[in-house]
Amino acid sequence: MLASKFKCIVKTLQGLENTLSSEMKTTLGVETEILKRAVSFEADLALLYKANLELRTALSIIIPILEFEADNVNTLYNKILEYAWEDLILPSNTISVHATSYSVYFNHSQYAALKVKDAIVDRIRKNTGKRPDVNTEKPDFEFNVHIKNKSVTLSLNSSGETLNKRNYRHKQGIAPLNETLAAAMLIMAGYTGKQAFYDFMSGSGTLAIEAGLIATETPPGAFRKDFGFFHWPNFDKKLWQEIVQKANSKRHKPLKSIWASDQSPVAISEASTNIYAAGLSDFITLSKQKFEKIETPSEPGLIVMNLPYDIRVEINEAEEFYKTVSDVLKNNFKQFNAWVLAPKSKSFKSFALKPVRKINLLNASIECSFNNYDLY
Repeated sequence: MLASKFKCIVKTLQGLENTLSSEMKTTLGVETEILKRAVSFEADLALLYKANLELRTALSIIIPILEFEADNVNTLYNKILEYAWEDLILPSNTISVHATSYSVYFNHSQYAALKVKDAIVDRIRKNTGKRPDVNTEKPDFEFNVHIKNKSVTLSLNSSGETLNKRNYRHKQGIAPLNETLAAAMLIMAGYTGKQAFYDFMSGSGTLAIEAGLIATETPPGAFRKDFGFFHWPNFDKKLWQEIVQKANSKRHKPLKSIWASDQSPVAISEASTNIYAAGLSDFITLSKQKFEKIETPSEPGLIVMNLPYDIRVEINEAEEFYKTVSDVLKNNFKQFNAWVLAPKSKSFKSFALKPVRKINLLNASIECSFNNYDLY
């Protein structure tokens, strides 16, 4: 199905491309090319498996299978029909096709996806007498079609569900932080597990858990039960088990403390459940406390917080809230290094600290700034 070496596209969130590229060079030891919301590299099966298991800032890893030109649906259908899909997909497998189109020739991406699906199943039925079913929820084979003008690229998703779904989040609040974004924030903040870590507005615990995974060198995919490549005919189970075993052999206790707190008893309950699911209950100290009442920890370290937003989570007197947070950081956390993710809103202008660094990020569709405050 695949050559010994093949091109992979690693998708990520907007603004995380450079962070992902750096992580790939460190984790995989590969050369990369930065794209829009993605990074490309050349892989073999071992690297593909390792990337899915260990990359913290990736969303999915896709492999381009076909590239051609088409300016109408008949050509699109016939080009797809030429590929020997029966060598890849069994009639007992399930498939799904998603399409994005930036082309005057294909105005309806859903119709393009339908024609691609038809070509795949028609080819398999012609050569086997049976056809695979469509499963839009959890298919064995998920294909992505990208059309730009006349250029068509059909890719196979190796990840299955997006890689931010680590399988430890059993409970979540109103506005949970994407796990991929949380991991990227920690990497941007310079967190390595060699410094004490604090999140005083932990919500359901995502930042603390991602910090725990970094500090213990636990692969982010360690708790997942399924990846897309598990269903491929060339899946090398022995190779996969060797890669998992090697990655797990590096796991260890954190070198420094990890603290998480929140004033909401519901959030603490959610965080406790998720921390337990991630196997980090022995390593993360969780407590119910108001930020303003927290005693200054004896061990200075790194603070990373995702502040409540006055956009999608109601805050009474938002400007006063943000000012209070900045005052407490300034007065009670000297010798600490703080990073704060907050919305680009008028209310946040009351935050009375000057950042030494600002990084523009998108949290879902909300424009945010990830700001570093040196509290020395």
